[in-house]
Amino acid sequence: ANTKTFIINLSQNFYPNFIPDSVASFNNLEDLNLYDCNISTLSKIRWDKLKTLQRLSLSNNKISDIEPLKDLKSIERIDLSGNKDLISIPEALLNIPSLQNITIDYLQNKNLMEEIEKNDKDVIKGAKEYYRKKRETLSQIQKQVKVILIGDGNSGKTSLLRRLLLDGFSDNSATTHGIRLEEDYFEIGNDKVKIKYWDMGGQDVYHSPHSFFFSDNTIYLLVLFVMMQFLKTELI
Repeated sequence: ANTKTFIINLSQNFYPNFIPDSVASFNNLEDLNLYDCNISTLSKIRWDKLKTLQRLSLSNNKISDIEPLKDLKSIERIDLSGNKDLISIPEALLNIPSLQNITIDYLQNKNLMEEIEKNDKDVIKGAKEYYRKKRETLSQIQKQVKVILIGDGNSGKTSLLRRLLLDGFSDNSATTHGIRLEEDYFEIGNDKVKIKYWDMGGQDVYHSPHSFFFSDNTIYLLVLFVMMQFLKTELI
């Protein structure tokens, strides 16, 4: 028997971030068009359930963070053109074997964008080269510092980390569960220093286990969302 495949077109739907939950329930969905749908966050859909999705159009939206797309294990083509707030291309997305093409216009991560331009605007080739060079540089650095970001859930730790790492900002970052580890480096004179960032999930359940990772000779960044503290006080 022939297996049915599906194409879903929800383009130009102007309800903000409206992606029906039922989309993830379609078996054999190969093509999903979300062009011009006023989407700013991708964290509200179970992308890991779209096991057969090959082509995805997210053009002309307001997306800044595409990390959730790393769960698309069969994806071949992603159109992200027209997203002016797009920060970066996560390395985990580039590691999907089936991925053939990503279309973008702009990235807040200027160093990554420059590498893509050097590679004839080939997004995948340029991004892989960017991460290769970064890993090579980090592997040669001996001096390092540990930075831990702590604070309540949804206080903005991950958004602050993205600003530090990529010089980009997203107010729709997915909530961190557990610990998120990132590496970067900075220069002091002729020396390079590696920074290891620990982004701690801020939910109450994580507070006790996270304390085991605290140590001396560490920089702690306490992130507070002042309005949240005010609202908690008002509710009490």
